[in-house]
Amino acid sequence: MLADKNIINLSVIIPCYNEAERLPIFLTNLVKFIRKQEIKIEVIIVDDGSTDDLVSSINNILSKNPTIKIINLDKNYGKGFAVRKGIEKAQGQVTAFMDADGAYEPTELKRGLKLLSKPNSSFVIGSRKEKFNGTKAKRIWWRGFLSSIFNFIAKLVLNLPTKDLQCGFKMFKTDDVKKFLPEMRIKRFGFDMEMLFLACKYDLNIQILPVGCNNSKRSKVNILFDSYRLFKNIFQIRIWHSKKT
Repeated sequence: MLADKNIINLSVIIPCYNEAERLPIFLTNLVKFIRKQEIKIEVIIVDDGSTDDLVSSINNILSKNPTIKIINLDKNYGKGFAVRKGIEKAQGQVTAFMDADGAYEPTELKRGLKLLSKPNSSFVIGSRKEKFNGTKAKRIWWRGFLSSIFNFIAKLVLNLPTKDLQCGFKMFKTDDVKKFLPEMRIKRFGFDMEMLFLACKYDLNIQILPVGCNNSKRSKVNILFDSYRLFKNIFQIRIWHSKKT
């Protein structure tokens, strides 16, 4: 992808909720990566109704980097809603979203852009279940167990093209996804499945990108409640979008 001063090549969306501790670290690393690139990159932070001092924790970084924008939501709507708001504002030819905890290195963006440069390629899905640099990303055993069951059922019901639906790293041609963005309804974690399901229905060319993962010991996932909600989302997606089958 060639640089053009009048074109934003890449938009990076970071949805956040009470990430005052981890976001400054990840954002600092991201800024260092961006400064080494020859393309124009914007960063869109979506504060999903945080109740900690998230904004003040990154004020110093924001003041020195005008290409970083922040969207403040009035309350906590959910990761899916936050990502959608970021995509609506994205001006880049390509958009990526990444987790605020730094689970995925900024260098994954460069690898994703390389895949998207292939003819007709529209969507890149990060996968921790594929080998990256000869090894697979290590995960806490119960997360891996629940993920395997969840992905099996999702594959059966929705026929999605990946073994790792909940990976927090995805990239896509912005205009291709904006075509079906108004159809998305899930506001929380299950939005990944809905986005991929619609990407398949719109015949987007999807690529799988093996990624490394820096696992965080602090998880915001409620094992019982969120697992139930994700399984429910699988069947909701099938029903809501059946007319496009």
